[in-house]
Amino acid sequence: MQSGVKTIKDLTPQVLASIRAMANTRVMVGVPAENAFRVPEPGETVTPPNNAEIGYINEFGEPASHIRPRPFLVPAMETMQPEIIGRLHKIADVAIAGRGPEAVDRGLHALGLRAQAAVRKKITDGPFVPLAPYTIWKRQNRKAPRMGTKPLIDTGALRRSINYAIRRIRAMV
Repeated sequence: MQSGVKTIKDLTPQVLASIRAMANTRVMVGVPAENAFRVPEPGETVTPPNNAEIGYINEFGEPASHIRPRPFLVPAMETMQPEIIGRLHKIADVAIAGRGPEAVDRGLHALGLRAQAAVRKKITDGPFVPLAPYTIWKRQNRKAPRMGTKPLIDTGALRRSINYAIRRIRAMV
């Protein structure tokens, strides 16, 4: 015999908290400040430009120094845009299902890791404008020579500095 009574759990607080967590969070990919510092080359006394500066110069070029643009961040994110949208839809579904802000955070961290990997892969795979012969010569004739001729990859410090960060923003009241 059935009583006809159903137990319904009200997930409204969890749903609202999850949606608020998603709306007030940003996933940012690039060179966070804590990854920007570079150590001078052996024997050098001048502090080199940091990884964020090097990334910016490579992304947009620097005509005064004859550095051609070799964009890697924006193209990687543009290529990833359909995947980003799909992942954000899934995270929103998790939020609406009331699985809590922790589930939203897990989804955003997974998205950040995927975006970080995409940018690092773009740096590795290119394609980019080839290095000038003079640049190759300079790389080969340093105090600590490196024989690499691949654009954007000399020591690997720029590629390693690419990371993601989850940042909370202030909620609009």
